[in-house]
Amino acid sequence: MNARDLAKVKADTSFKDVLRDNVWFADTFNAFCFEGKSIIDPNKLEELDTDISTVIDMPKLLESVIKVRDIVKKHCDGVDLVILAVESQMEIHYAMPLRNMLMDALSYLKQVQDIARHNEQNNITLEGSAEF
Repeated sequence: MNARDLAKVKADTSFKDVLRDNVWFADTFNAFCFEGKSIIDPNKLEELDTDISTVIDMPKLLESVIKVRDIVKKHCDGVDLVILAVESQMEIHYAMPLRNMLMDALSYLKQVQDIARHNEQNNITLEGSAEF
């Protein structure tokens, strides 16, 4: 591969390719979040769908929101379940915490919509308005 070919490869894409490997992913989280302790086991990681796009359907708002996370993996260890997500970027973005909170909220909204759809399709009777 020559320098011109390398210039076509984005560092962001290369980083995502590396972190798709469970060993690299686990090592990265263990190094940065757990001071090098082997907390995340690469054998217990499972890749999840990165698309968290959804429709916000409220009385005065109907809008499609299209968001895709870079990498999302699930780590199961007994009864412990952790969702780990990576957002890769080349420069500092001071609104990144807000962007991540928005994507987390959209993930929760998608889960609520899926549960409501499942309950409706299976004629599940709910006890009160707090359930959905």
